[in-house]
Amino acid sequence: MEPYRNWSGTSGIRSVEIGPDFIRVWWKDGRPFLYTYASVGREHVEAMKRLAMRGGHLNKFINEHPEIKRGYVKENQEQLFKDHAPTG
Repeated sequence: MEPYRNWSGTSGIRSVEIGPDFIRVWWKDGRPFLYTYASVGREHVEAMKRLAMRGGHLNKFINEHPEIKRGYVKENQEQLFKDHAPTG
């Protein structure tokens, strides 16, 4: 997991974790959302990874694509937060 660069300073994203077929986004309120090839499609996940690595427009991208905004994988967020809570 890496802090999100947030070049604009306006993103609601705190940090991201990038895997081979997923991206997990932690929002500033601590909620983690997992997006996978299976849940939103390979093209969307790869686009999200590129935006995350650049540190810009990932929040906008998610909000502008309803299929992504609603397509996260529902995980046991309470346990996931305890296991991977961002620091700082």
